[in-house]
Amino acid sequence: MKTSFTYFLFLVLAGLIMACSSQQDQVALKELPEAVIEQVNNSSHDTIFSQEDLFDGNKIVRSADDTYSIHDKNGNLRFSDLRFAKSISWEFAQILDQQGKIKLLNGELEQVEKAETPYGFCGTVPHYTMAIIEDGNDWVITADETFFDHDQKIPPKEIGRYSKENVDHLEFISGTHEFRYDSNFGIGATIPLEPRTVLARKNDKWAIPNYSREYSDEQFKEFHSNELSFIFDSVSILSNAIQTKIGDLYGYHGICTPKYTVLSPFDHHLARFELPNGLTGFISTDGIEYLDQDL
Repeated sequence: MKTSFTYFLFLVLAGLIMACSSQQDQVALKELPEAVIEQVNNSSHDTIFSQEDLFDGNKIVRSADDTYSIHDKNGNLRFSDLRFAKSISWEFAQILDQQGKIKLLNGELEQVEKAETPYGFCGTVPHYTMAIIEDGNDWVITADETFFDHDQKIPPKEIGRYSKENVDHLEFISGTHEFRYDSNFGIGATIPLEPRTVLARKNDKWAIPNYSREYSDEQFKEFHSNELSFIFDSVSILSNAIQTKIGDLYGYHGICTPKYTVLSPFDHHLARFELPNGLTGFISTDGIEYLDQDL
C-alpha cells in the first residue's frame, strides 16, 4: 500500500512538472510574432530554427538544403534562398545571396557599407602578461595576472614547457616573447582567437597547439606536454585568424587545411579563395565552401 501511494505521488508530481513546462513553452511562444510561432510549430527535421542567431529582433533560419532566410521583427519573411547568413553582432548580419554578392544588413534589414557596433568594455577585469622564458634546456610559458595582483604578491604561473631539443623557437600571436591582454580580448571578433596561443618552430617548420579557449591554465599545462606536429612552412595572423601555409597552398588553423592557392583575410564571416583547379568562391568561419561555379 505504501509503495502504491508513493507511486501515485510520483505520477502527480510528474504531471505538474510537465504542465508547468508546457505552460512556460506556451508563454515563450506567445512572446514571438505569429508568423514565427507558425514556423516553430510546423518545423521538423527539414528546418532548423535558431533563436540564438538573431540581430536586433530579426531571426535567421537555416533549412535542411543549407539555404538561409531572414524574418523581420514582426515575423515577416524578408529574405529567402540565401547561400549564407549569420549575425555579426546584435545589430548587424552578413549575407551571401544567390548572385554571389556579400552584403551587410542593419536592424532594419537595409544594406549598409559598414557594420560598426559600439562595445562597452570594463576596465576592472583581470589583466595578464604572458611570457616565454628560457629555463636551462626548456622553454617555459608563464601567465601573470597584473591588475588585481598589481603589487605582484602572487608569482607568475607556469602554464607550459617545451624542451629545446623539440622546439627551436616559440612566440605568441604578437610575434614576440611577451604578450599582454585583458579579459575583454576578443569581444566583437567573429573568430575567437585564443590569446594564450603559442606558435612553435623546429628547423624551418611551424606547429600550432590545437587547444581550446575554454581550457584552464592547468589544462593548458597538461596539453603543452603533448608532442607538436611541425608541418607548416609559415604561419601568420590575418583578421584574427591564423593563416597556415604548406608549399604554395594556404589554409586557416581550426577552419580549413592548406588547400587554396589564394586565400584572402576574412571579411567578418567570409573569406575569398581560389583552388589549384581554378575554382573560386568563399569559405565561412565554419569551414563551409560556397563555390562561384554553383551559382
